Amino acid sequence: VEVSALMNLLLFLSLSTVCAATLPLCGLISGWNYKCEEHHPVTPDGFVLGVFRIPPKVKGSPVVMLQHGLIDSSATWINNLPHESLGYILHDAGYDVWMSNSRGNAFSMKNTKLSKHSAAFWNLVDWDNMGKYDMPTAIGYARNMTGVKTVSYIGHSQGTTEAFGGLSESTELQSMLNVFIGLAPVAYVKHTTNELLQVLAKMHLATILERLGEKEAPTFNKLLHLVGIECDKKPHGCDEFLLAIFGGGDPNNINGTRVDLYSNWEPSPTSTHNLIHWAQMVRNGEYFQKFDWGKEGNLKHYGQPTPPHYNISKITLPVAVFSGTKDELADPKDVAHLVKSITNLVYHNVQPEYGHLDFVWGLNAHVNIYPHVLTLLKKYNPPP
Repeated sequence: VEVSALMNLLLFLSLSTVCAATLPLCGLISGWNYKCEEHHPVTPDGFVLGVFRIPPKVKGSPVVMLQHGLIDSSATWINNLPHESLGYILHDAGYDVWMSNSRGNAFSMKNTKLSKHSAAFWNLVDWDNMGKYDMPTAIGYARNMTGVKTVSYIGHSQGTTEAFGGLSESTELQSMLNVFIGLAPVAYVKHTTNELLQVLAKMHLATILERLGEKEAPTFNKLLHLVGIECDKKPHGCDEFLLAIFGGGDPNNINGTRVDLYSNWEPSPTSTHNLIHWAQMVRNGEYFQKFDWGKEGNLKHYGQPTPPHYNISKITLPVAVFSGTKDELADPKDVAHLVKSITNLVYHNVQPEYGHLDFVWGLNAHVNIYPHVLTLLKKYNPPP
């Protein structure tokens, strides 16, 4: 493993805590003259989710749930200017916009039963549980608050991973949705060239950290100081680093003047347990499977010696995916494998030159991606 890749990983581990939500998200949204609400539904296992809403202009408008990716947050949907950010674009098109945050990130760091300083807390922070508990909790809450029967779901990166897992095991969850739109979809990562995942997989680094007692991604503040990562003073160096750990993108397609804003929320914390799961996915790239606890642990959790595989073909609701030819995390070969598994694929858009972050932060996403998203929504969940 190259030293530069290891350095990037250590920097990620530091920034995942240092950059955790230092600005109020509703303050950013209201600054553009949009209304904002913050909600806190609770999952069956006690996690208090931070869910942000941009309420619609018209009561009873169709609902869209946006779900961020790995080491990310709901800020990803409103980081750019209003005409460039999907959250604002959906609102302007007549939708009731909800943005959920995964357990263990900066906005969902509480549990009614467990301390965030406990190993038990962080061992529950895993995309398996995000799909099993977080996703139905957030969607069910939005349905109850608005009175709609079904919701449109748009996920990016890990937001698609948890959806493919959760939906494949729950027909009830499928019945809550009218369409699932995946941006940079990830289920298989056999061919990933992402530095973060490669280091985690080859060095078993997350496992080592967990055994050393590091349940949350730990800080390396001295290392940050030594390498001089200051996003407000060196935005271009910072944007290249963010692109590297998030799976690639075109630096010229990122607004360098807003990188210091991005760094208020990105990267957002996750658990070493979750990173171990991702490392397992790289080492067992042929399969889309649950967390591997080892033989004895698997027998305890699943009643079998190996982790069960998710069966994506069981998802029968309409699924649309957008992928990029330069995506290091959702590699085109892995996306091709995923697409073959989807029973009701209604649309697949392949963007030349797009990396992983271009779908949410790209300056031209509002031209290349979001009009097609709106077309899909108008078909499956039309605005008034």
